[in-house]
Amino acid sequence: MTWIKRFSSLLVASVLTLLPTSTPAAAAPGQKPSASTAGLRIVIVEGEDAVNIVQQKTAVAPIVEVRNRNDQPVAGAVVNFAVRGGRATFSGARTLTVATDVAGRAAAAGFTPTASGAVQISASAAFQGQTAAITITQTNVMTLAQAGAVTGATGSGGGGAASGAGAGAGGAGGGGGLSATTIGIIGGAAAGGTLVATKALGGGTKYTGQFSGDVVMAPIPGQFCGLTVRITNGTVTMQIDNIDSNSVKGTGEVVEEGTTIYQPLCNLGNVNNKETTDVPSLTGSSSNLGFNVQKQNTIGSNGLRTHIITFSGSLNGTEITGTLSITEINAPASGPPARGTGNFQVTLR
Repeated sequence: MTWIKRFSSLLVASVLTLLPTSTPAAAAPGQKPSASTAGLRIVIVEGEDAVNIVQQKTAVAPIVEVRNRNDQPVAGAVVNFAVRGGRATFSGARTLTVATDVAGRAAAAGFTPTASGAVQISASAAFQGQTAAITITQTNVMTLAQAGAVTGATGSGGGGAASGAGAGAGGAGGGGGLSATTIGIIGGAAAGGTLVATKALGGGTKYTGQFSGDVVMAPIPGQFCGLTVRITNGTVTMQIDNIDSNSVKGTGEVVEEGTTIYQPLCNLGNVNNKETTDVPSLTGSSSNLGFNVQKQNTIGSNGLRTHIITFSGSLNGTEITGTLSITEINAPASGPPARGTGNFQVTLR
């Protein structure tokens, strides 16, 4: 019987070692414990504690960044924004789904306040079976004067970034107060502007847009055989340092990359080309933004080539939209000049 008792004791001990216990396992070396290993995390980049002015049509569109357990940005995560409380929409809808970009960021484009009061916007992210959620709080006011009253009531305290781990939600840290974005919007509204100031603060903001198409120069019998400048990879860049309803300060650049295709009568092969034109200054305002630059160089012995680039558009929310026009003029020493113009719709973000 003694060996039976010993065997029973050993069997019980073995079973007990296989049962789970309430003692948590130690974190692996170099690995953060608890919530940091849960998976996704959301950080609010823009929008927390913002004040939106309905009559001025100014609003801070929420921007969030999704990070993994190693605190690295996650591209391709699906982020769902939803207005959970208050009066606001995303271009008329109460929800908006966006995929994060290469920097792990997602912006709630088209965010528009519709009435005064507190607003709560939820942002939930999903990636490879992992989820995270967070709530962004804002305030809508009808007039600039009301926004100024909110500024005075909240003081000048700073706000920290808010984040959520796993499926939890977080709020903003710090002592309240308006963000620099909100203060910039109020300043723009005071000048009568309708811009979103996230694109006019912090030492300049860069906008970039792509375009493509043709500039056709028709043949002139006995003078010019004709050609097409086919732009396959065009880029417009604007660096805006300050903008409101009255003025704009900034510079730009236009890059035209493509192929010059000559008409058969020219008896010339196609030529790949890339041309860069600097824009020394922008003109106009947030609602009438533009530039006009031209450069000249000689062609042949006494000919003159003139290259003219103009842009006319506006800053609306977080993007610039407008029309880019490119005109090419080849004027020989004698005879009529050859001319061609191409117009391209461009969106810069």
